[in-house]
Formats: sequence, structure tokens, C-alpha cells
Amino acid sequence: GIRPDLVVSVDASHLTGKQFETACDDLFLACSSLAYPPILSQFRGLFSGSLAANPISEWLNTFGAPKGTITAAGTVTTSAIDLAIQMGCSTVICVGADLSFKDNGVTHADHSMYHGSRLDPARLIKVPGNHQPEVFTSEQFKCYIDLLEDYIKAHPETRFINATRSGARIQGMELADPSLLGRLEGKPFSAYDAIAELHASFDENAAEPLREQLAETVEQLREIMADAQSAAMFCNQLIMMLRMPRMDDEALARNYLNTPQQNARRLTEARKC
Repeated sequence: GIRPDLVVSVDASHLTGKQFETACDDLFLACSSLAYPPILSQFRGLFSGSLAANPISEWLNTFGAPKGTITAAGTVTTSAIDLAIQMGCSTVICVGADLSFKDNGVTHADHSMYHGSRLDPARLIKVPGNHQPEVFTSEQFKCYIDLLEDYIKAHPETRFINATRSGARIQGMELADPSLLGRLEGKPFSAYDAIAELHASFDENAAEPLREQLAETVEQLREIMADAQSAAMFCNQLIMMLRMPRMDDEALARNYLNTPQQNARRLTEARKC
């Protein structure tokens, strides 16, 4: 029942597709070069950013107009927070950023992509909780908590609020009951209209150098795949010869050896691709 102004995705897993099994044609998506392709066409429009520390993003950023950077810190929550700050938000409120599990090991909210997932409580660790001394979480989520706390520390000018009735404590975030969110309301304005206006201002011709480079790279990758398959075939032929050698194999073997060497040279030249 929630219609957001902007959706954020920095995950290419097919599992994320389940999260978009609803009408998204009136929504905008902010994503990196890592996104599950089938969801992209479902949105009204896209904002594409460069994911920090991702070599593909860094490479794509060298063609055409440089993209803005989306922070990656384990959980997409941090990426969404980072975008909110880049858009000028002085206060960022998270709803239900719990980063913890129920005592019985249930990991996520109902109807999310991990609906019904459960971990063995014996394999979980305990961390300080928001409303109880300790809560269960995983080593992975503990890493997310640490990364999020580091991010918050690096932005002392921003007010961070976590609206939740449970969850792990995140240092640097004020705690608020979701029922009190109305008291935190700022001056009303249409974030959706502002986002739509910004999207409409984009010149599609600016993406042409990137399209051309991607088309060229696809062809290079096809050549690399063909060379790799060819090399594998000739290596297999050589292995068969070694298993059952014959007197007249030498000339043929030399020819077989020469072909993978040529393939190896081309693969080395195409290392960047």
C-alpha cells in the first residue's frame, strides 16, 4: 500500500524480481549497473548511478557524461540514505531498519523476497537491541550495522532517525515510534514532481557514447567466447592424443598447439574487455 517517490536497487539477483510484482509504471527507479534486467522496463523512468568500488561501474563512468556515485555498504538501506542526502535531505528517517531476526530465526518481514526464511538461532549472534538488551542477528547483518554506523559518523550534519518498535541498535540514529512520525513532518512539497522534472531534463543523446561502447564491447566478448571455446576444443584434442598416441600425430599436434597459442595472444590483448 506504500507508493514511494523513488525506488532504489543495487542488486542484480533474480530474487529481487519478486519485490517488483506490482505496478511500477508510475514510479522512478534509481539503480547502479547491477540491476535485475527484467524490472527496468516496468518503471516510468530510471536514474543510473555509478556504484562505488565496482569496477564495471568505474569503467562505464569513463564514457559520456560521468554518472553520480551511489554508496554501497552491504545493505541497500545505506544506498537509499545516501541518495536522500544527495537530494538535499537534512533529516533521514528509516522505517523498520531492524537488521535483526526474531528469536525463532525468522529473517525478514512477510511478503518480502525472503518471506518465510528462517535461520538456526544457534548460528546467530547477539547484538544490542533498540527496545531490549539484546537481539539476534547474523555475522553478515552485523557487518551491515557496522558499515551503516560508519556512514552515519561520516555525515554529522544530517539527522538520522530509525522509526521501529524492534531491531538492532544503530549508533548515531535516534529512535522513534512509527506512530510519532507525523511530529517529524517538514514543510510539505512534492518530491515526486521534483524527481519527475529532473528526469525529464535528461538529454538522451548524452547516453549515445555509452551505447556505442557497449555495442562494441558485446562484439569483443563474443570473439573472446569463440576463442575460448576454440582453445578448449583443441586442448581436448591434444589430451585425446596423449591418451592414445600414434606415430603420425606429431604434425597434427603441432598444428593444434599453434591454434591455442594464437587464441591466447588474442585473449591477452583483450584482457581489459
